[in-house]
Amino acid sequence: MKGISVIIATIILVVITIGLVATAYIYISGLITGSTAKNIELVYASCNRVDGTGNMTIIVKNIGTTTFSPSNISVFVDGSKKSVTWDPSTDLSVGDSTSTTVSGLDLGYHDVSIVGPSNSISVRVQCA
Repeated sequence: MKGISVIIATIILVVITIGLVATAYIYISGLITGSTAKNIELVYASCNRVDGTGNMTIIVKNIGTTTFSPSNISVFVDGSKKSVTWDPSTDLSVGDSTSTTVSGLDLGYHDVSIVGPSNSISVRVQCA
């Protein structure tokens, strides 16, 4: 009976070890994929008062590994998609930045979401 207990204990230890290794692999691979999958970074977001309304300037940077067009970046203010023109409008190489302005906003706080090809960024900006 003692010989069988040792075999069962060994099998249980091997199963636990395999489970821990699998859990660590899934966790670490998720961290690596999560950090490399991002392709845009918010560099600047500010809103200034012009003639009683807010003009918000947004600058984003390509931090990914491939070139993409700024037309693939959408801007939402308080849940509404805004029609924007990016400057420059040419393809963004890795490390390049582009900017846009959203005009005619009410004064106060606005929830802004910038949605790129692989990730999105949300911030709260005050127009004062």
